[in-house]
Amino acid sequence: DLVMLAGPGEDELTHDIAKQMKNPGIRLPSSEVDLVMLKSVLAHLHMLISNDTGPRHMATALGTPCVTIFGPTHVKWGENEHSEGLDVSIAVDCGPCMKRECPLGHHRCMTDLEPTRIIDAATSLFER
Repeated sequence: DLVMLAGPGEDELTHDIAKQMKNPGIRLPSSEVDLVMLKSVLAHLHMLISNDTGPRHMATALGTPCVTIFGPTHVKWGENEHSEGLDVSIAVDCGPCMKRECPLGHHRCMTDLEPTRIIDAATSLFER
């Protein structure tokens, strides 16, 4: 099953995503996930698909395979030599800018990243 972990302010987003899914799996609201539960969930996943966040680094430390999506953050800053990890990003002329909010207002580093690239990376990692 798919497990969606909501971070602070993401509960409505994960709810909207789940409504569009044929099998939404398990959705854990941010109010229900403390660090102890987060570590337990991450340790039991077959794979984590995440952007470059704290949970991704925790999953790596726990040995969980990870597909990491890099948008405005630089891949070199998030390297961890995890043998069970794949990084996905696209080259844009304005990045990586390392900003939470896109200074140009378009966030192309994320919006132009085709979902199939992430699916292909997850499939490749899963088949290892």
